[in-house]
Amino acid sequence: MRVVIGLLLAVLVAGPVRAWDGASCLQRQLNALGYGAGTVDGQIGPATRKALERYERVAGPLGARALTQATAIIHCRKLGLRHALARSFWVTNDDRFDIILQDGTPPRFRSALRQGMLNSYFYMRGTLGFDLAGPVTAIVGHDPKELRRLAEGHIPRGFAAGQIAADMRRLCEAELVRGISYPGLIVICYRDGGGFSNEDLARVVSFVAEHEFAHEAQWQLSGSDASDGPAGGMGLNGPLWLIEGMADYIAWGGMTAEEGGEGLREVKRLGDKDRPALKRLERRDRAMKAGDATYLMGRTAVWLLSVGNSRKDAPLGFYDLVGSGMAWPEAFKATFGKTPATFYEEWERTVKYAPG
Repeated sequence: MRVVIGLLLAVLVAGPVRAWDGASCLQRQLNALGYGAGTVDGQIGPATRKALERYERVAGPLGARALTQATAIIHCRKLGLRHALARSFWVTNDDRFDIILQDGTPPRFRSALRQGMLNSYFYMRGTLGFDLAGPVTAIVGHDPKELRRLAEGHIPRGFAAGQIAADMRRLCEAELVRGISYPGLIVICYRDGGGFSNEDLARVVSFVAEHEFAHEAQWQLSGSDASDGPAGGMGLNGPLWLIEGMADYIAWGGMTAEEGGEGLREVKRLGDKDRPALKRLERRDRAMKAGDATYLMGRTAVWLLSVGNSRKDAPLGFYDLVGSGMAWPEAFKATFGKTPATFYEEWERTVKYAPG
């Protein structure tokens, strides 16, 4: 059974807004703390910036990237971690997840979606020490036009409706199941037929939900522009193999030594012709072209990096450093104890001498 999971393709431009966003959270927090951000309108303007500046002069820098619409969620998180009052403006347990099914979608997909998101959430919270600041809405269906309509009320600020429509068309071209993550929004498209039962499809939907939910942590830790960059290139979060590999690794709930070893054997069995150099998978265009190999190689590489790292939170610790303003190569070295170039050399040796 082939699972196709969407790479992060969204581009920030002017667009509609959802009810909860990082900017509104930050404005409420600053107002509650007595720093006068003004009207809570979800727009990062002079009043919000000045309020944050006043706060940081008194309480010290938050250690986050420069405040923009896309990075407000980082500041919302960091304020919540520093002050209980500010944390009260994070999402509550009751409002953490919202699931929407397109008409005609098998009802069991609802529980599959919820279980997938819960699996990733509890792994990230229990093992990696991460909690959500904002809610996540998940939509599943099979028609791109209907998915776009359902997504309209949940489109994050800064994402254009036209871009969402294009994403939905690509999403529903998958052979079986494909997903994409935006800040606070996951959309999954499935294809009927192919000889798969609804039960089989539900299991795949659950795994895709786990993977895409892991990207929600990425958005919240490093900002909603973190995967933007030159066409076909890579964004602030760095190599696509790492971004997608970490999401897969989290979706697996971490990987045991046995699972990691099998991953290495599978990578080796790809052969030189079908196994691109890991460095080539830094770029979005090349990673998309490599397809399933990007995910297999990515999660196995993340497993190798995690095996040699004593920090349980290393996968999300990397994003936290990016969110603090550190360039991804420096964040990589600080998190994993080696430069990307050194790891690429280690990777090639490890694959070469792995059992066949």
